[in-house]
Amino acid sequence: WDGNGVHTFPAHAQVARDCRECKPATRWLAVAVYCIAGAILIVYLLNKRVRRHDVLSIVIFFCQVSSMLLDMGIPWPTHLRNLLEAEGISNIQVNGMECYDDEYRQYDRKFFLKVAMPAVSLVLLTGIWILGNVFMRLLWGHNPDRDRLWRSRCVFVALFTLHVLYFSVVKATFDVFNCSERDVENNHYLLSQPWYECDFSSSRYRTLFIVASLSGVLQAVGIPCLFAILLMRQWQTILRHKESEDTAHTLGFLYLPYRPKFFWWSMFSLMQRLLLGVLVSMSPHASVILPVGIFLVVQVSAALVITFNPYVTTLQNRLETTSLFTILGTYFCGLLLRMEETDLGGGLSWFIFVVNALVLLLSLVILGRSWIRQLRDWLMPEAKWFTSLGDVEEDEAQKMMQVAKMLISVAGELLPVN
Repeated sequence: WDGNGVHTFPAHAQVARDCRECKPATRWLAVAVYCIAGAILIVYLLNKRVRRHDVLSIVIFFCQVSSMLLDMGIPWPTHLRNLLEAEGISNIQVNGMECYDDEYRQYDRKFFLKVAMPAVSLVLLTGIWILGNVFMRLLWGHNPDRDRLWRSRCVFVALFTLHVLYFSVVKATFDVFNCSERDVENNHYLLSQPWYECDFSSSRYRTLFIVASLSGVLQAVGIPCLFAILLMRQWQTILRHKESEDTAHTLGFLYLPYRPKFFWWSMFSLMQRLLLGVLVSMSPHASVILPVGIFLVVQVSAALVITFNPYVTTLQNRLETTSLFTILGTYFCGLLLRMEETDLGGGLSWFIFVVNALVLLLSLVILGRSWIRQLRDWLMPEAKWFTSLGDVEEDEAQKMMQVAKMLISVAGELLPVN
């Protein structure tokens, strides 16, 4: 608006973010980083020795919810904002793409990219599966067991991708339905994008609304239903530990991380993502619904994990509760930062930064542990037997001790003893 009350153009707006300058030298850097990270992730998921991927799910969800705090109008300090934006890669907040494509700044393109990402990923994985089949048959010929294993791994990556992208899709879908109250000119706008008008007479918003409605039915509701059906079809064999090898490879990430009686806990995690996505997207601004809802969902989730210990190992349970309480503490400090009399520019903001960074670092170390072991075995195959002695189970160690004692007793009877 100018001094005479006239709306002038062009205008530019950012919600609680800096306007970053696009440098030509770094234009392709973001695209290269995303491609390399995606390739590493696909190779990690296709690794036949890894089935659970529970730590990967925990850290991705932690990054998605943490980066969501950027869109709440909180004036984060620069170092915290940079960390949250880096975590936003998991939430398909590809800010660097704005330098690569000018049209990507449009909200429509960002929205269509997010809601179409699951379908695009499935198409790409189908192409990878076909190319893999052709490549393996050219090199090694037809092998039914190898073909079945490759198919099950590709199906697993497809289902795991749907699971990972679920929170981002839910938030992008319900953002379209949350419009502000009408202003003095009888207009209202998206709360997440204050410059985008909610006008059904406009073909742009009508298209957006129709696509969001379809996404809500097919993805926000359809993905949990799909996983629930797949689990219910196998629940008896899962409880009896008689599931097939293909089932373990394709659906193992849904139930293997949890104790047998909590094989359904992944559905609870999806409901947790759905509630948080709807809360952040649909809550009106300056309302107590959003902070109360976030505190309630996160605290109840953490309390249930502490009470029931649904994961197989203590490390998984502790990592889950640590990530939840870190999200809660970061959001609480953000609420303090919104108060004018509060200053988090000093030690407290750096404490939040260090805690978030440590959670990410710990998760990466745990994720890379299996790869480090495989690399060690590949580089030093002769030391594999000795280094694996520390990893055997207790009952196996006892059996080895019994065999050793038996051999010693036999040797003592056969050999003369002074």
